[in-house]
Amino acid sequence: MLSNSQNVHNPIFPVEGVNTPTVHSLNSPSVDLLSPVQSRLQAIASSDDFFNRVLGEKANSTEIQAIRAQWLAGDFSLFPTVRVLDANEMGGAFGAYSQANQTIYLSGSLLEASHEASDALCGATGVLIEETFHWLDSLVGEDTPGDEGELARHLIFGSTLDAEELSRIRQKQDQGVLNIQGEAIAVEFSTDLAGNTLSTARNITLGSTTQTFNDWVGSIDTHDFYKFTLNETSEVRFSLTGLTGDANLGLLNAQGQWVTWSWNGGTANESIVRTLAAGTYYLGVYSNSTSAHYTLSVVQTDWFDQNLRDEGLRTTTRQLALDGILCRNDMINIFRNAKDGNVIDANELNDLRAIVNHAARFNMPDYVKVLANKVVYTDTANAWWTGGEQQRTNLGNLFAGASADHMEKLIGKWFLGLDRPSLLSEHFNDVSYQYVRGSLFKNGISAEDIVQGEVGDCYFLATLASIAHEQPSRIESMFIDNGDDTFTVRFFNNGKADYVTVDRYLPTRNSLWSSGKAVYADWGGGRYDSSDNELWVALAEKAYAQLVESGWSRSRHTSSPQNSYSGIHAGLPDYVIRQTTNLSAQEAGATDISGSDLINWVNNSDRIVTVGSFVNGEGYGVIARHRYAIKSYNPATQKFFLYNPHGENHVELTFAQLQSLNGWILYSV
Repeated sequence: MLSNSQNVHNPIFPVEGVNTPTVHSLNSPSVDLLSPVQSRLQAIASSDDFFNRVLGEKANSTEIQAIRAQWLAGDFSLFPTVRVLDANEMGGAFGAYSQANQTIYLSGSLLEASHEASDALCGATGVLIEETFHWLDSLVGEDTPGDEGELARHLIFGSTLDAEELSRIRQKQDQGVLNIQGEAIAVEFSTDLAGNTLSTARNITLGSTTQTFNDWVGSIDTHDFYKFTLNETSEVRFSLTGLTGDANLGLLNAQGQWVTWSWNGGTANESIVRTLAAGTYYLGVYSNSTSAHYTLSVVQTDWFDQNLRDEGLRTTTRQLALDGILCRNDMINIFRNAKDGNVIDANELNDLRAIVNHAARFNMPDYVKVLANKVVYTDTANAWWTGGEQQRTNLGNLFAGASADHMEKLIGKWFLGLDRPSLLSEHFNDVSYQYVRGSLFKNGISAEDIVQGEVGDCYFLATLASIAHEQPSRIESMFIDNGDDTFTVRFFNNGKADYVTVDRYLPTRNSLWSSGKAVYADWGGGRYDSSDNELWVALAEKAYAQLVESGWSRSRHTSSPQNSYSGIHAGLPDYVIRQTTNLSAQEAGATDISGSDLINWVNNSDRIVTVGSFVNGEGYGVIARHRYAIKSYNPATQKFFLYNPHGENHVELTFAQLQSLNGWILYSV
């Protein structure tokens, strides 16, 4: 009964009886395809409800009723011819039915060693059942809308179909064309299990147990999509294996935008490992116009169980990460959770480090990651606790066995701004920290906000004045308002962002004649209790003083870095330009450049320009060894306007006068 023909690896054979032919695979012993199909068809033959759901009004036709009666009696003498073709001839499809020659076509891939014929939804039995119902539908009138074959296959195998899946099947167009030995044959295709668009993507549920899905993509079905939803931040792993052609794997977000992909060539496996926030995503399997059968494996790993040993930290972190992010307040809560028993044990310390090491997994903001790293690992500044007092006390990096108080001080130092800089020695008796009311910014950012106090940091404040005048957005981006009366301030260390946190407590005069007023950088509103105060200048200065003890910001100007206002006395603006804006900076003597050079720098709104030193002494109203911001150039008077960070006694000089004083210019590039 079996005969070979050119370009057809398996023969055309009619099915004539209950146990008539067996079908030989391409390269293996015979496989009984028909018995599992026939037993399942016989089992549903008596179900009016089943046939009504699949075929609608056609279910009551004489033709369908007659075939049902035969199936019920175990008689399968009426059955279309079945022909097994090479997978490439099938264009990637598993099965198809042609009404013109009443033939069911099956892909030889269903019988290959890597795709054993099986009594399963996506195996040879499922495909042959689907094509059988395409045949039944063709016996009575016009093609039933949608894909009656796919619906029958799902119902026979007990698949749960929600309203969305049913709608997709009811609207699906399953017609196509096969080209067999040069002849175009109209067919109804056996659908694959995945949807071909995002809107028809197959819904899957990820879990800790690996699931696999066998399917195909090819010239007539170039895309397969799977849809899944994560309820919490999770690590997910996806792979394509068993490829019989070139297919690729992509991960997309809920809007259909690429998240990542794997594009290996040929039949090489594809894989994606990714930590994803809670939300809806799609997996896409793509064909490069070649037929490719594949096994898709998906799994969602439980990162918390795998990486966190302490039960309390595991529970707390899992709960806080449900929204897809570990924010500043979350990390403070996690650190404080580790203080149970008044000690940080080895498991807790390792867990905290694991959380920080996987900051990207939790979408942790950069400043939170940097500050948290300082808490759980090492930082030069951890050696001491100052807290605004005259005397420093030992602190040290966190270690296994550290006390709850140790942890709380590290939280206070980096997240709460409680490790305030010590005051200048001459102010120990009449200055104290006071909570200062007011706004971070008020009526915009300008150079006029800056009024230097009793710290010799004109180089720092003059640079801030130039930044505020030319690029105020850079000042604004330095600050993060934490919403709890603290502010995190960003600096740059060799191009890498670093952070310190300050609170609203600022050095305030106690003396009766100036009680309640600023001692260092002024906040503009008068007393500490005025709502008109603008805080950004004083907070930036305080943060820069705190930064000193980290050891990198003032290496040329202090041999003993300490968290103190004295630590920022004297310096160079080129450091400040780099540390506050991440821009490069250059310096030049006024005698070494032309007037047009300086005019161009000052008129360029992107340039930060300061001048100072004046090594030839005072003159024309300037202060020797003092730094000014150059705000503007007036072509009518040919003078540059020098803003004094004292907030008064500003100066206008010609270029010749700057040269005569040998002013030293620093500018951004």
